[in-house]
Amino acid sequence: GGYTQGMSYLGATLMVVLPPATAFLCLTNLLALRFFPPFLQMNLEQIELRWRTFEILLGQECPYLACHLDQVGFTSDLFITDWWLTLFSKDFPIEIAARVWDCFLLEGEPYLFKAAIGVCKHVEPQLLGQPMEVCHGVIGKVGKAITPDAFFAAAASVGVSANFIREMLRPSTA
Repeated sequence: GGYTQGMSYLGATLMVVLPPATAFLCLTNLLALRFFPPFLQMNLEQIELRWRTFEILLGQECPYLACHLDQVGFTSDLFITDWWLTLFSKDFPIEIAARVWDCFLLEGEPYLFKAAIGVCKHVEPQLLGQPMEVCHGVIGKVGKAITPDAFFAAAASVGVSANFIREMLRPSTA
């Protein structure tokens, strides 16, 4: 595959801290991790599995929010794909994105689910009862509004285990 949405943010983040050749090598290694190929290959079955998994987990962690977002037609693919493909480096400050990268590299893909659900939990009071346009605005600005402490506390408050997320992402053999 060629260029995929989000790659420029990953590359730019790496270029901030590494010389160009090293940044390129790190980017290619990063994109080879198990998380990225479904998006790079536009494997809709795997991408949709991730969206469904996120929505199920959001429903477990924030049932009122999940119901509200569903009622107003605000689906998770409108925001989590951007967050995930850029490892939160597009919409969130470097202080948050750098730690997300660390957690992602240590814990794997489940951390991206926990972080995204945590952010949703954090802004739930601002979203409940609001129309889709307001929800979109709140989610679109959350990266500028949330502090690193609030971000990581919210991610840590997500009760679902990494193993449970991995199990949900395992392709069914049915």
